[in-house]
Amino acid sequence: MNEFAQVQSFCKMMDAFLQPGSMIDINIEQGKAKHENYFPLLEKWFCFTLVWTIGASVNEEGRNLFDFGMREIEQSFPSQGTVYDYFINNEKNEWELWDLKLGSGVWKPQDNI
Repeated sequence: MNEFAQVQSFCKMMDAFLQPGSMIDINIEQGKAKHENYFPLLEKWFCFTLVWTIGASVNEEGRNLFDFGMREIEQSFPSQGTVYDYFINNEKNEWELWDLKLGSGVWKPQDNI
Protein backbone atom coordinates (compact mmCIF):
# COMPACT_ATOMS: atom_id res chain seq x y z
CA MET A 1 0.00 0.00 0.00
CA ASN A 2 1.48 3.36 -0.88
CA GLU A 3 2.03 6.02 1.78
CA PHE A 4 -0.67 8.37 0.48
CA ALA A 5 -3.28 5.60 0.61
CA GLN A 6 -2.23 4.77 4.17
CA VAL A 7 -2.65 8.39 5.25
CA GLN A 8 -6.07 8.50 3.56
CA SER A 9 -7.11 5.31 5.35
CA PHE A 10 -5.90 6.73 8.65
CA CYS A 11 -7.88 9.96 8.15
CA LYS A 12 -11.04 8.09 7.12
CA MET A 13 -10.86 5.76 10.12
CA MET A 14 -10.27 8.63 12.57
CA ASP A 15 -13.13 10.55 10.97
CA ALA A 16 -15.41 7.53 11.42
CA PHE A 17 -14.45 7.22 15.08
CA LEU A 18 -15.08 10.93 15.71
CA GLN A 19 -18.63 11.02 14.32
CA PRO A 20 -21.50 11.57 16.81
CA GLY A 21 -22.75 8.21 18.04
CA SER A 22 -19.48 6.48 17.14
CA MET A 23 -16.69 4.99 19.26
CA ILE A 24 -15.48 8.35 20.61
CA ASP A 25 -18.85 9.88 21.39
CA ILE A 26 -17.55 12.43 23.87
CA ASN A 27 -17.59 15.68 21.93
CA ILE A 28 -15.93 18.99 22.70
CA GLU A 29 -18.32 21.81 23.51
CA GLN A 30 -17.26 25.49 23.65
CA GLY A 31 -13.56 24.58 23.74
CA LYS A 32 -13.93 22.22 26.71
CA ALA A 33 -14.24 18.45 26.66
CA LYS A 34 -17.60 17.21 27.94
CA HIS A 35 -15.85 14.14 29.31
CA GLU A 36 -12.79 14.23 31.56
CA ASN A 37 -11.09 11.37 29.68
CA TYR A 38 -11.60 12.91 26.24
CA PHE A 39 -7.98 13.73 25.44
CA PRO A 40 -6.41 10.54 26.88
CA LEU A 41 -9.07 8.52 25.05
CA LEU A 42 -8.54 10.46 21.83
CA GLU A 43 -4.81 9.70 22.07
CA LYS A 44 -5.55 5.98 22.44
CA TRP A 45 -7.90 6.03 19.43
CA PHE A 46 -5.20 7.84 17.44
CA CYS A 47 -2.75 5.02 18.29
CA PHE A 48 -5.38 2.33 17.57
CA THR A 49 -5.98 3.90 14.16
CA LEU A 50 -2.24 4.01 13.44
CA VAL A 51 -1.98 0.31 14.27
CA TRP A 52 -4.86 -0.70 12.01
CA THR A 53 -3.99 1.54 9.04
CA ILE A 54 -0.24 2.15 8.85
CA GLY A 55 0.70 -0.96 10.82
CA ALA A 56 -1.80 -3.25 9.13
CA SER A 57 0.05 -3.41 5.83
CA VAL A 58 3.32 -4.87 7.10
CA ASN A 59 4.53 -8.49 7.21
CA GLU A 60 5.32 -10.46 10.39
CA GLU A 61 8.80 -8.97 10.76
CA GLY A 62 7.39 -5.52 10.11
CA ARG A 63 4.72 -6.08 12.77
CA ASN A 64 7.43 -6.75 15.34
CA LEU A 65 9.26 -3.55 14.35
CA PHE A 66 6.00 -1.58 14.30
CA ASP A 67 5.08 -2.96 17.74
CA PHE A 68 8.45 -1.85 19.11
CA GLY A 69 8.11 1.60 17.54
CA MET A 70 4.56 2.16 18.81
CA ARG A 71 5.59 1.20 22.33
CA GLU A 72 8.45 3.72 22.15
CA ILE A 73 5.97 6.45 21.19
CA GLU A 74 3.02 5.41 23.40
CA GLN A 75 3.77 3.78 26.73
CA SER A 76 0.11 3.16 27.62
CA PHE A 77 0.06 -0.18 25.76
CA PRO A 78 0.12 -3.20 28.11
CA SER A 79 3.38 -5.11 28.15
CA GLN A 80 1.90 -8.48 27.08
CA GLY A 81 1.54 -9.43 23.42
CA THR A 82 1.76 -6.82 20.69
CA VAL A 83 -0.10 -3.60 19.96
CA TYR A 84 -2.21 -5.65 17.53
CA ASP A 85 -3.66 -7.68 20.44
CA TYR A 86 -5.60 -4.78 21.99
CA PHE A 87 -8.73 -2.69 21.54
CA ILE A 88 -9.89 0.29 23.62
CA ASN A 89 -12.50 -0.01 26.34
CA ASN A 90 -14.03 3.49 26.30
CA GLU A 91 -15.76 3.11 29.67
CA LYS A 92 -12.51 2.21 31.44
CA ASN A 93 -10.25 4.30 29.16
CA GLU A 94 -7.94 1.29 28.98
CA TRP A 95 -6.48 -1.12 26.46
CA GLU A 96 -8.04 -4.60 26.64
CA LEU A 97 -7.22 -7.85 24.87
CA TRP A 98 -9.31 -8.70 21.82
CA ASP A 99 -9.85 -12.11 23.46
CA LEU A 100 -12.14 -10.41 26.01
CA LYS A 101 -14.32 -9.04 23.22
CA LEU A 102 -14.24 -12.18 21.08
CA GLY A 103 -15.03 -14.61 23.87
CA SER A 104 -13.43 -17.85 24.91
CA GLY A 105 -13.43 -19.46 21.47
CA VAL A 106 -10.09 -19.55 19.71
CA TRP A 107 -10.23 -18.49 16.09
CA LYS A 108 -7.31 -18.99 13.78
CA PRO A 109 -7.22 -18.64 10.01
CA GLN A 110 -6.62 -21.78 7.98
CA ASP A 111 -2.99 -22.46 7.09
CA ASN A 112 -3.51 -21.74 3.38
CA ILE A 113 -4.98 -18.27 3.98
